[in-house]
Amino acid sequence: MHLSTSRQSTQRRTLGLCARTASVNDGAHLYLFFKCTPSVQKRYEKTHRSGGLGSLYIDSDMDTNTGSGMRDSSGGSPVQGADFLIDLPVGLYASYSAEHGSESGCYVEYDIKLWDPALKDFSRRIRRESSRSEFPLIAHGKEGVEIAFPLADLQKHKGDKFTFACWEDSSPREYISTTTIEIK
Repeated sequence: MHLSTSRQSTQRRTLGLCARTASVNDGAHLYLFFKCTPSVQKRYEKTHRSGGLGSLYIDSDMDTNTGSGMRDSSGGSPVQGADFLIDLPVGLYASYSAEHGSESGCYVEYDIKLWDPALKDFSRRIRRESSRSEFPLIAHGKEGVEIAFPLADLQKHKGDKFTFACWEDSSPREYISTTTIEIK
């Protein structure tokens, strides 16, 4: 099984977060790599702050008339038609153990939420993963962030197509990058 993508639109990005590669090589996960400029580690070394990289949106049926509207119940601006919101927070940790001594650094997470049409919000959590987990489905390195999403969580299978949008934190709405992904 492999995955193909076709970019529908590309906008200027202020932080350099954008999907560079996407693949499905085990039949169970969608793997994405995001090039980050500067890297998560460089941002941490410079600021020692937590925050967010951005949000990913998936429109499962590629129909903007289903899924989220232009405004959710809290007044936010999700991508119209999205069924899933995936937040990408960055956190900080500090710990001490007799075995390892003092440790500190940064980590990345993803938090998948499903659109609830009755509540008009992304309120149903599907999965939360951290790079500090024992068997992480997300990691960061010198070049960017790699993520593995279980296809079952995204309700996707071989042959499915969906719209995928990336919106960097603190960027204007017009900087959203949208891609069509087809799982082959």
